[in-house]
Amino acid sequence: MRGHTAFAFEMLRLKPELSRTRNRDGFCPIHLASSWGHVDIVREMLAANKSLARLCDGKGYTAVHSAAANNQVEVLAALLKEEPGLAREVTGEGETALHVAVKNYMIGAATHLMGHCKDILNVADGSGNTALHCAVARKQVQV
Repeated sequence: MRGHTAFAFEMLRLKPELSRTRNRDGFCPIHLASSWGHVDIVREMLAANKSLARLCDGKGYTAVHSAAANNQVEVLAALLKEEPGLAREVTGEGETALHVAVKNYMIGAATHLMGHCKDILNVADGSGNTALHCAVARKQVQV
């Protein structure tokens, strides 16, 4: 969480199994690094093990959802460069990262996701709402 990059790299090298360990809130290190915008740590974790990008937290969020919820556009770009299909991953409630960005009023993340993967625009969540429905309901004119 604190962005101690050198320490994170050394821990990943010495104890790679820690990268899959969850804290008491259900977050793995990649979720925390994505949420806090530590793009170098995210890149290093993906270089060590790409499957970390698909780990879900307690809410069913992957690292892309965590980055979108916190407007971490640089992290989104790094994740999607390594694993383009992550934009199509959905939470337990059927939400794409675009839904998450819109619901959290994260315009930068929403804009990046829309530019990266146009086919997620028409994905409906578990309630039948697309990201556009969510934007309209929240009066997000920019989206």
